[in-house]
Amino acid sequence: MLPVDATTLGRSQTLFIVTIGAALAYLLAAAVFGTGSWLTSLLWLGSFDYWPNVLVAAGALYLSSWVYGGWAGRAILVAHRNAWGVGILVSEASLLTATVVASSTVFFREALPLQGTLADALVDYLGKPLWWVMGGGWLPAAMLGLWLGYRLKG
Repeated sequence: MLPVDATTLGRSQTLFIVTIGAALAYLLAAAVFGTGSWLTSLLWLGSFDYWPNVLVAAGALYLSSWVYGGWAGRAILVAHRNAWGVGILVSEASLLTATVVASSTVFFREALPLQGTLADALVDYLGKPLWWVMGGGWLPAAMLGLWLGYRLKG
């Protein structure tokens, strides 16, 4: 397979997997944070002040997945690397990148003017989101990464 074709296939498969993961994460958040009927639970994001941060995270997730997906396609289809390992690496790297980008934008926009010390701001606006997102998301991301590797290999 040509590297250009492998890049395109890797990106399309990765974006498909990311869309499924993002939809599942949104539905889980709706179940946890939503109140009232199922319709108002699905619209939970509009009732919080941090919806722009979630949009930044979603944009970073899709952009990083597009970049990493091209690499995954070349690594699996051209260089014949371990498909499942590459899939897990891409999914975890995409989740980590999106978390760092979204947390950093909030950190620079909100934390620095409000927090007393830089250490407190770093812990509250970068450390805690990394802890919770990666702590709760590593296993679903790894499972989706295995699926990505399977889809690219097969």
